[in-house]
Amino acid sequence: MAMNRVIKFRVWDYCANAFIDNGEGIRVQDGLGEDHFGYEVEYQQFTGLKDQSGNDVYEGDVLYINKHNTLREVIFDRGSFRLKDLGYILDTIDLDVFGNIFENPELLS
Repeated sequence: MAMNRVIKFRVWDYCANAFIDNGEGIRVQDGLGEDHFGYEVEYQQFTGLKDQSGNDVYEGDVLYINKHNTLREVIFDRGSFRLKDLGYILDTIDLDVFGNIFENPELLS
């Protein structure tokens, strides 16, 4: 049985306060939040979904949920991607990526 799911990650570098984009992809060395350069990083997995505008949805994104007229963070919980404090699994929700928890933390306050 072939998998048709794209598995990819984006990586937040706490030292540079930016997402890492070195054009070579990211290699996980120790799984403890340090990449091969020794930076303090956080890996965020692609959910496999896109928003209404075609943007990839990642763990840590802040989504605008049209049905509830609210913003919520995408989390990975109990084996699935969900919306924090709403609990919905992200496969049937009408949503838009509005930002993320690193570049736009004020969206959740």
